[in-house]
Amino acid sequence: MSKPRPSPRHEENGAGILWTLFRYEIKMLLRDTRTILITVVAPLLLFPVFILVMNRVERTEERRLEEETYRYAVSGSRSDWALDLAAAAIEMEGGEDGASAGLTRFEFVDSPDPERDLASGLVHLVIEGLSANEWDSIRRAEESESNGEASEESVERRSGPAVRILFRAQSDFSREARQRMRSRLDQLLLVRRDSAFRAAGFPVPLADVATLEPDNIASVAKEGGALLGTALMPFLVLLMLTGGSVVAADAISGEKERGTLETLLTTAAGRSDIVRSKMLAVIAVGLAVAIINLANLMAYFGIGILELPPDFAVSIGIADLAVLLLLLVPVTILIGSTLLLLSGVSKTYKEYQIYFFPVFIVFLVPSLAPVLPGVEL
Repeated sequence: MSKPRPSPRHEENGAGILWTLFRYEIKMLLRDTRTILITVVAPLLLFPVFILVMNRVERTEERRLEEETYRYAVSGSRSDWALDLAAAAIEMEGGEDGASAGLTRFEFVDSPDPERDLASGLVHLVIEGLSANEWDSIRRAEESESNGEASEESVERRSGPAVRILFRAQSDFSREARQRMRSRLDQLLLVRRDSAFRAAGFPVPLADVATLEPDNIASVAKEGGALLGTALMPFLVLLMLTGGSVVAADAISGEKERGTLETLLTTAAGRSDIVRSKMLAVIAVGLAVAIINLANLMAYFGIGILELPPDFAVSIGIADLAVLLLLLVPVTILIGSTLLLLSGVSKTYKEYQIYFFPVFIVFLVPSLAPVLPGVEL
């Protein structure tokens, strides 16, 4: 009895079959002009345009905040005192906001109902002057709401009037007005406090008492590396998901829909070889898209089209780059195998697109972990 003749599948080199199938997947991808435009060319153009537009919008918003004249009104039982205090703060030379008396950006509005005008946007701020008893009552009410109860001893009693600044947190202009007014009032109170101490015979300026000097021991490169590490992984995961998905969607579900998968299964290639070649294609394209777009952004930064933050500096050597690429390999394999599994489960290209969004969220959310407080490696 003669032995069964080995099938051509076993006679051919397994690595050769895998390489042939991989080249076939890549050639089919390169022949699809629309896929190349979507996965490679579009991000090369859209990411820089997006950054330029965001920078332009940010600079325009900053200019609008600088040029705005902020309107404020006063209210409360000590409104006259609050008005005098605000006027004195505005007229001070210089300030943390950089404005001087000659460039005052505040305008007083004599309003019959300041809080209504604040809610409607007619004024940016309401400066409320309160007596000591009113302030203590407000503080006790706030503590009671937060803790459920408030005792007389839990709230520090004031001996003089107080100021409360009312603003609209949903408005950029109202928030900016509050910050500027708060800065000027704080500076005015410091000046008046120092004057009172000097009049009482205090021997040295208060600025020279218990001087605090913060000293950052982290280098600029370390700070830049921390910022880069926070933003790099979500960016790369996003690119690998979008780039690899284009290949994965067509790898199995697309061939099912076209009816070409059955033809491929009748060839000398084993099922494991088919799966490996398709997964290698997904991984290669996803990683290539990520590296190409990252290199493209670095080129834009290098030739000056895009501007890096002034204090941003990262020192990365060849060894560091090799380690980064090594760390990305397991992530790339995980993304590629998941996308291919999703393509195998899906019966059509449309069904794959429906399943892709939940998978996209599942991968993207953990990559944002570095930006969450208290989450360490």
